[in-house]
Amino acid sequence: ALKLLWNMDQEGISPDRVVLIEMLGACSHPELVLVGKALHDRISKLEDLRAHVFAATAVISMYGRCGYPELAVQVFNGMELKTVVSWNAMLTAYAQRGYHRQCLQLYEDLTRLSDVSPNAITFVVVVDACSLLGDLDHGRSVHERVASQGLESDHIVGTCLLNMYSRCGSVTEARNVFDKLERPNVVSWTSMI
Repeated sequence: ALKLLWNMDQEGISPDRVVLIEMLGACSHPELVLVGKALHDRISKLEDLRAHVFAATAVISMYGRCGYPELAVQVFNGMELKTVVSWNAMLTAYAQRGYHRQCLQLYEDLTRLSDVSPNAITFVVVVDACSLLGDLDHGRSVHERVASQGLESDHIVGTCLLNMYSRCGSVTEARNVFDKLERPNVVSWTSMI
């Protein structure tokens, strides 16, 4: 894909923002961050990323996949409007790099400072961060929000909660989550066992 983009340039055909944004998906390893940065620069010349949520979110995701959450957060902080997808992209960028405390702090910002409601993806990333930190209190707080949004019976969110409680040594709470799953699947059963 990157070679085809280079061929387009050689032919004097300028790719539009849609092509450039799609190309960001090809940049998913640290060794491709310079290519991703070049694409980011080209997109920035075509679009004001502060106002273009889709493009900015694609750039955030690319930096996250490449292992550079510090570059992702620069784009994120510059956005005028943030959707749940852009929040999730930034949360994931932190989580993929092991910056779990930053992930939890960003989640707190989302819930306190934003009108955006977290979704199942948000909760999976944040509950996993709680699990990896062994932060049972924070995990319980997130679980309350999950329950208030009616997502406790979601298999993926529920299994993440179950894993978090198990990892934090609270088997009783893990069992309570398991019992609320509509139809536990093999992953849920395995986690509970």
